[in-house]
Amino acid sequence: PNEKVWVGAEVRDHAGKAAADAEVTLYAVDEGVLSLTGYATPDPLAYFNQPRGLAVTTALTLPTLLKEDAAESDFANKGYLIGDGKGGPALLNGLRKNFIACPFWSATLRTDADGKVGAEFTAPDSLTRYRVIAVAVTKQSQFGAGESAFEINKPIMIESALPAFANVGDKLTVRAVVHNTTDFGGKAEIWLKLDDTARAAETTKQLPLAARATVAIDFPVDVVKTGRGTWRWAVKFVATDGTADVWDEVEAKINVRHPAPAIRQVSTARVEADTAELLRIGDPQIIEGTGELTVSLANTRVVELRESLRHLLEYPYGCVEQTTSSLLPWLSVRDLQQALPEIAKPDEEIERAVNAGIRLLMSMQTSDGGLSYWASGREPMLWGSAYASIALTRAQQQGFAVPDAEHKRLLKYLSEQLRGTAKDLTGYGLNDRCMAVYALAIAGAPEPAYHDVLYQKRAKLSGEDRALLALAMIESKGPAKMIQALLGAPAADQGYIEQWFGSLARENALQLLGWTMHDARAPRVDQPATELFARRSNGHWGTTQGNAWSLLALASYLRAVESGLKDSSGTVTWGTANTPFRLNAGKPLATAVFPFEPKSMREPVAMKKQGAQVFSEVTVAARSKLVDHPRQDQGYGLSRRYAKVGDDGKLTPAENLRVGDRILVTLDVDVRRRATYIALEDRLPGVLSPINPAFKSQEVAAGESLGTDWVSDYHELREDRAVFFVNELYPGRYTLRYLARVVCAGQATAPSAKIEEMYHPERFGTTETLKVSAQPLE
Repeated sequence: PNEKVWVGAEVRDHAGKAAADAEVTLYAVDEGVLSLTGYATPDPLAYFNQPRGLAVTTALTLPTLLKEDAAESDFANKGYLIGDGKGGPALLNGLRKNFIACPFWSATLRTDADGKVGAEFTAPDSLTRYRVIAVAVTKQSQFGAGESAFEINKPIMIESALPAFANVGDKLTVRAVVHNTTDFGGKAEIWLKLDDTARAAETTKQLPLAARATVAIDFPVDVVKTGRGTWRWAVKFVATDGTADVWDEVEAKINVRHPAPAIRQVSTARVEADTAELLRIGDPQIIEGTGELTVSLANTRVVELRESLRHLLEYPYGCVEQTTSSLLPWLSVRDLQQALPEIAKPDEEIERAVNAGIRLLMSMQTSDGGLSYWASGREPMLWGSAYASIALTRAQQQGFAVPDAEHKRLLKYLSEQLRGTAKDLTGYGLNDRCMAVYALAIAGAPEPAYHDVLYQKRAKLSGEDRALLALAMIESKGPAKMIQALLGAPAADQGYIEQWFGSLARENALQLLGWTMHDARAPRVDQPATELFARRSNGHWGTTQGNAWSLLALASYLRAVESGLKDSSGTVTWGTANTPFRLNAGKPLATAVFPFEPKSMREPVAMKKQGAQVFSEVTVAARSKLVDHPRQDQGYGLSRRYAKVGDDGKLTPAENLRVGDRILVTLDVDVRRRATYIALEDRLPGVLSPINPAFKSQEVAAGESLGTDWVSDYHELREDRAVFFVNELYPGRYTLRYLARVVCAGQATAPSAKIEEMYHPERFGTTETLKVSAQPLE
């Protein structure tokens, strides 16, 4: 490791003559990584001369390479986690932490007169074999390829075999493997250095190590705290005859999570009196749990939007709607960041977040210009395409790099989908078209003729459709009387129509947004704002659609109606702890954080102040001490079982498991009513890792009854869970199976699996938690 490596290639033609000025691509890649994908050295001659049919194919691999949550991304060396050097002091000098799968790549090399090229780079810390590959082409369209290899090792090496993740409460037997590449036997001393995420009774071992031998070392570890664990392994080897005294040290990372879902309680209030009780905790799970309480005080009601903003920025999935919804806050409320610290980030961080959202949306573009619901889809979705176009237009207007040609194709698609609106006698699909005309108007490409057509059909439009059409007219400076008519009169059916992830909160928000854009000072504006604030539950509006439109509408409303932010000061008290605060025009937000203290849990959170009114948000973030949770059925029945898969494909009970065993995970789902946009998330125990969601057993255990196979519209494999999505599901019993592998010994908790409707989260089902035990591989 860390030594200089020289790689080169010599290019000759079929007659053995040096090929001067040939273009060479030269690169080195970890052989272990290549073996996982079955990568073969390219054969350009065969590739460019194979028979091909007449066709045009486009593809984008970026969504398969990048995880949805950038914070979860890491690059591992054949399964061994890597570090960033932020841990404690090294046990020895020379900590290995620079693991790179592709340490060198150059596509611009040119051969010299002797047909040779060469390059030098620094060897990374991976102890592995690297394949060196050269691909060459001449001006005469001659092609060639070649390969070689080199290895990186040390006289004594230690490799970590930690799992990728663990849960608090797990008791793992973590393993390292020591390799002696010398011709000497001797004694090895091994250290395991833990941070505060884990503890162990024993962290040092000594053992004899023969020449050219490999041994595995296990340490029992208790996982005690959530966070990004940085653990280190070190080995020192002393030969029996004293001729060798060598060492190695490696850093490993492990994500430690909690097996139980977080408990979050949010309470908001407007305080005008000099004293007030802001919150009194009554939930026994919170009172007996661990966590912290955060009090946010502001002289603007914008603070009451924080919880909805958090839900948008932290939502775990990434379809076209949810990607757009999580992108919009960066583009619409940055001017309010003094009261919304979640978006008070450096420009570079904001740019990364927006660009990531733009890339993901554009990866969903189909051949006809529209966007699919998922990145892997081939059919465009008109509503989702229009909604995404709103965010892309806002991003482009604010100077972010939106691919112009692709955006124009999207706008062209939206325009083409308006054709036939006049002949639509059923009203089906008008919601999509109202969203499309709004998106086109924002983009500066309004379709006023279709504004008129849709206006004539207003009797068939829902309340939110009318608001969308009014917003399109406002953007394109349409007739005020038509706008007034759309916003002033209720929909003909007097009721809310559920369509495309809709909710009462979204309809309410769109009407408020229409009024504030049309006439923010109109007497009617306060009514929908009051109604929308009242629709919150636990500080937010339930779904990404409810939160996104409510955030946009209320931010617009508060910009228009709030003025002259007043000064105030005072103290916030919880138990014996108190924190002073001061608010003014330059500092509209003050925050106090109180860790849980047993003596304070039943005491009220109170405030004393002087000066103007104060808006408060009290957020309780807690973890229950109860790790085991029972099965729940709130509209869906969900059960989970594990079975061991033998080498012959037969299933046996998941007992006496050992590292390396394959496990078939089966999830049975009872669906009692037609549902749309469902997510099923199965969190695994730390001793298992998902390897293939498409696996289906050819044989089942005796007496096992099977339902209809669940067919996913999209799925994701993450390091600690498997997630499956289906856009539409009819009543019945469904079975979903996937394969996992035992990767670590110990006893671990499998958190509850959960199924829920993403736009009706009150309808869900969970399994009970499970304990899974595995023994080391002997």
